[in-house]
Amino acid sequence: LIDAAIVRRILTLTGVEHPPGCWCFAGSSGRGESLTKLAPHLLVLLGEGDDEVAARDAYHHVLQALEECDYLPRDLGFDTTFYVASTDEWTTRYRDWVRDPIRQDMSRARTLFDLRPVHGRRALWQDIDAAVMAHVDRDFLHVVANDCLTSVPPLTFFHDAVVDSEGEHVSTFRLEHSALRPLVDVGRVFALATGKVLSRSTLERFATARATFPEHEKIFREAADTFRVVLWQQGRVGISRGTSGADLPPALLSRHDRHVLKAGFRSILRLLEFTADRAWLGKL
Repeated sequence: LIDAAIVRRILTLTGVEHPPGCWCFAGSSGRGESLTKLAPHLLVLLGEGDDEVAARDAYHHVLQALEECDYLPRDLGFDTTFYVASTDEWTTRYRDWVRDPIRQDMSRARTLFDLRPVHGRRALWQDIDAAVMAHVDRDFLHVVANDCLTSVPPLTFFHDAVVDSEGEHVSTFRLEHSALRPLVDVGRVFALATGKVLSRSTLERFATARATFPEHEKIFREAADTFRVVLWQQGRVGISRGTSGADLPPALLSRHDRHVLKAGFRSILRLLEFTADRAWLGKL
């Protein structure tokens, strides 16, 4: 809410109180899960007749102003010019990602499937939401479900080190990569599978999955509990240290924190195993 209010205020201060198109948040910002100083992930959907040059100028002014507000830069999958385009262009992009996710390198765009309107004409966002769901099929779901296996949680903590999935001892807990990402990615898969995707939070996505697969309710409930713990840790460490909270030294975790996280790692593995088994696709 604060990020959205700041973006709207920046637009007003730069003389663009009514900018063209629909301004959206993507990624963790789009899911409502950005709790640290990380800059909001902005993109713009333009309608017919909107001035693209003016929109690009406004977009870059906002990005510069966010830096002056002391936000941390966010790693993006594409150049900044990519994120301002017409709804026709965005529709084509999403269609290509869904139809051919491997050759179109959909993995670079996965955070764009977490899209929430924050300012402007919401109808443009609704057009994109409908276009995405019109093209989702089981082959696409199988690919994105398999992609979730690229990030797995560590095995455990040992003193002030993390034992990763290969048994190596490392000094940094990659919280976002090895704990948050697999939960977020699986949540997105089941949102796509159930037809409720773009603006939903990870917890809302797990709730929908529980309702869709009641016989596996425990898997999704434990995943939601683990997500709350991991996101809280990211917010706690990121806010206190002025970072994104993506990585943290295990020394910052209490004995209780480690115990809870280790139980969470097991929940993530059970969730990934369930997602990798194509049997659930047959129950849709």
